[in-house]
Amino acid sequence: MNWSCQSSVFICLDPESARTLGYTAGKVHAAHWYMQEHVPPPCGLGCALRPLVGRKVQMLEDLQLQGVHHLVDWPKSEFAAYIFGGNEPPGRFFTAAHEFVIIDAEQMFSTGPCSFDTAFWLKRPDGTSSKSGTALATEVCREVGGLSDSVISQALSIPVGIEIELHWSIASKLQESVKFSSAYARAHTVA
Repeated sequence: MNWSCQSSVFICLDPESARTLGYTAGKVHAAHWYMQEHVPPPCGLGCALRPLVGRKVQMLEDLQLQGVHHLVDWPKSEFAAYIFGGNEPPGRFFTAAHEFVIIDAEQMFSTGPCSFDTAFWLKRPDGTSSKSGTALATEVCREVGGLSDSVISQALSIPVGIEIELHWSIASKLQESVKFSSAYARAHTVA
């Protein structure tokens, strides 16, 4: 879905690489790319994160900052927590290059999809409906609802040779998420 997020890969460490890294050779789950985290903002006079310092983010319009890449992925990731049954929103951090990154989304699929009733992105601070928040939720749901069976199958596949200690069946929860998203997108698409 082209969101900026921390991801992991399965790898097989050869003995020499394992020795260099201080690990055991063999199959490893959850190897991550290292991204340097931004120091507490601001990092300088031209810091793109300066407008966020000491300011409460209450709606989508609060995220319209110049120079912060992928910032709209913040509310997208929180909508995803509702869609994919996360029991908490994912974490986030900013890189030294002023890029927003979704992290710590391991609680997804803890439950099934749930209503956006408590999603603050859908309300303005005065309690009225946010058209931009609803439009973004609809866009996210359209993306999730449009996931093809082949993409879902690929996402659920375990690479050959990788053994999983604890199988957590998420296929049915993912199908529920796709159905929920499709229904939301249909209900909120203006003809």
